[in-house]
Amino acid sequence: MTSDSALYEWMSALDKYGLTIIDNMPDDADAGVQTAMRVDYLRQTNFGMTFDVISEKSPINLAYTSLSLPLHTDLPNQELPPGYQFLHFLSNESIGGESTFVDGLKVLEGLREEQPEYFHLLAEYAIPFRFHDTAHDIREYHSVINLDNFGNIVEIKYNAHLADVFDLPSDVMHDYYLAYRELMARLKDSRYKIELKLASGQMVVDVGERRLKGCYVDRSEFKSRLRTLKKQLA
Repeated sequence: MTSDSALYEWMSALDKYGLTIIDNMPDDADAGVQTAMRVDYLRQTNFGMTFDVISEKSPINLAYTSLSLPLHTDLPNQELPPGYQFLHFLSNESIGGESTFVDGLKVLEGLREEQPEYFHLLAEYAIPFRFHDTAHDIREYHSVINLDNFGNIVEIKYNAHLADVFDLPSDVMHDYYLAYRELMARLKDSRYKIELKLASGQMVVDVGERRLKGCYVDRSEFKSRLRTLKKQLA
């Protein structure tokens, strides 16, 4: 928390691999937020600047229940989905509650190589995503696969609970569903999956006591901080 060189080493690993786990977090609800702020300022969403992931009596999201949360990326209904998510496990004494991570980049690279027509459909056509409750109705169209100007894969936007009714052209709809189904199958392939049960005091969901504190930092701020640290430490 006080060493820029340690911060740079961790951020470089996260930039390279896309997933890190931090051990020995303090037993403090603000510890994860303080770690994220070592990168830069936090992302504000309709869930707040920070959010508690805990079972509620009247949940506005499946994450706030004890039910299993399917594979997804967060908030594709936003104009700009968040870049990096921080989840600090304050307690996880539940039965079950394993966390599953999938190498989405590897999945998409395999899809582009083996079934380029499906890859093209998912990268070319935008589908609607929507979140709504009594206070919000947030909708955006996005392609499931986002490419940069050089054709590099930037991100995947995949969330079956926020996907709205597809309204694609009729001549595309059938093939698009085949492509979407193929992607769903590949994301469930054990070759790309890591499953582990995170413990209290780790940061990276069920019956039983389980609480997480989360927040977001956007990619542009993350990359900016990484560049300035590299220049500073050089």
